[in-house]
This record gives sequence, structure tokens and C-alpha cells, in this order.
Amino acid sequence: MKKILLYSIFLLLGLSKAQTLPLSSSIKQINNCVYLKDVDNILPLFSGQWTANYEGGQVILALDERENYPVKFLDINYTSDVLLMRYAIKDSQGKEIYSTLNKDLADKSVINSVVSSIPPNKMIGFIYKGEECGIGAGHIFLTQIDATHIRWEYRSTGGLIDSAKCTNYSPNIKSYIPRTLDLTFIKQ
Repeated sequence: MKKILLYSIFLLLGLSKAQTLPLSSSIKQINNCVYLKDVDNILPLFSGQWTANYEGGQVILALDERENYPVKFLDINYTSDVLLMRYAIKDSQGKEIYSTLNKDLADKSVINSVVSSIPPNKMIGFIYKGEECGIGAGHIFLTQIDATHIRWEYRSTGGLIDSAKCTNYSPNIKSYIPRTLDLTFIKQ
């Protein structure tokens, strides 16, 4: 009887433990309480500070790695190893025109990664929720070219903004992230 009770306790403890899946898992495999772990060590390839020249100015990315980060995607709550993206945009004179670099990593303006590619590909995907009213919303994909270069690809998911549904709407709201399919960043 004692053995049955012990086995039952171990079984329950084992079942209650969160399932660990690779970061490259299909979205269909992710459910509540799953932990997406970077078992392929993709995230360190992208961590750090990166710069690129864009439209006469400069873009600076700061990518910070976090383990077991709480994520809510659609109606699913899980944890994941992620990259948190902060960025700054400078004009042609080097004047900063927009920045999230000084934002706390928990700030809603910090963009977190949601997916990685299956090895041997080295790509990380982010969902950018946009600025006020979702202006500029889209997907950002970073692909490693080599140890010191990454490629940025932005794909818009935004549509028309209904000003009646967005109380903070203003025609002056702007998204500063690079809207391009091919931008090369250099590791600093």
C-alpha cells in the first residue's frame, strides 16, 4: 500500500510539471504551462547591440536574452526563453529621434521574440504590436548571416485605423522601426 501511494505521488508530481519543448516548436504544440527552451542555443547568436544605416540615419538594436519569460499569445499562457528588443533611431546628424533603449525590460514598448527557426537555420521572429492604435504593427524576422551580421525583415500586419475605436488616435502618431524587407545590422 505504501509503495502504491509513493508511486501515485511521484506520478502526480511528474504530470503536474510543465512540459519543456524546444524554442523552434510549432505553434500548434504550445499550450498552457509549456516552457519553450532554447535547446539549440539560437538566442546567444543574436544577443547584444547591433547597428545599421537606414534612410540616411542609424538604427540601434539592443537584444537581451531572458530565460523562462512569461508569455501570453492569443489565449495561451506559457514561459519561453526570449530575446527582448529595444531600439533607437537617429537622424543623419546623429540626433536621437526615438528610443526605447532606456525603457525597463518589462515595459510594453519592449518587443519580445515569439518563435525561432528549426536548425540549421538561424532565425528569430518577433511580433511588433506597433505604436498607439497599433500603427506600424507587424512581424520582424532576424536572420543570422554570420557571427557579426544579422538581416532584418519587417512585414506589416496593420490595416486601416478606426479612430472611433482608438481614443488616443492622432494623425501624428508614427512608428519609427525600419519598414524594409532587407536591412543588415552589424554587431557592436
